[in-house]
Amino acid sequence: MYSQVSSIEDGRILLRGQDLVTEVMGRLDFTEAIYLAIVGQEPSESVSRVLDAVLVALLDHGVTSSTLVARMTYRAAPEAFQGAIAAGVLNSGGRVLGSMEGCGRLLAQWSEQAAREGVRPTAVALLAAERSAGRRIPGLGHGLHEAGDARAARLFEIAGKAGHAGTHVELLQAVEREVSTDRGELLPINVTGAVAAVLLDLGLPWQILRGFGILSRVPGLIAHLAEEIQDPTAGRLVSRLQEDGAWDDRG
Repeated sequence: MYSQVSSIEDGRILLRGQDLVTEVMGRLDFTEAIYLAIVGQEPSESVSRVLDAVLVALLDHGVTSSTLVARMTYRAAPEAFQGAIAAGVLNSGGRVLGSMEGCGRLLAQWSEQAAREGVRPTAVALLAAERSAGRRIPGLGHGLHEAGDARAARLFEIAGKAGHAGTHVELLQAVEREVSTDRGELLPINVTGAVAAVLLDLGLPWQILRGFGILSRVPGLIAHLAEEIQDPTAGRLVSRLQEDGAWDDRG
């Protein structure tokens, strides 16, 4: 089977046609090599800067379902480190990381109309359509950052300075304004929404956006597992949950 992504020719590994050893290693950093592998060409300095910020933004955000399940899986099967990583990755669902895919799909669906008719009228039409269908807007709201997600604001700042905050970012910001005006209080853009808009403005398709969230979270999972190896907190948590009174009538 032939793949344009990579191949082996005369004992050489080629990544998008470039010799991995002599042309990629030591010349491109990890973010640049990621972009080369996925897109098929090397990123400009500004694109690399924005993509790097995206990957850092999602690196880790505390004890979450993905880190807990990774720790628990390692506790059950310490001989299979990869299984613990996989368990954490499988928690990238519609409510965690996966929301960037939903937000990206929505922004991509309405972006042409926004470019043609303006972001505010499009934002109003988008909200009306989603409300009539009984759907929530993915990428808005955060249980912890009710006053605004600083990561989202920083991503927009970096993308703007790099010249890569375009129609998708503007449309999502317009949607935030319209929703917040209707509610009478701020419903802020969260980091996954910001990531979706920024990556779309880099020209990446919405169908693969969740992959960047997974790519970013893996180092965080490794960090939690490294901590678990040194200080097995998952075992203590299990012990506490088995104590009398640890569960109420709701579980």
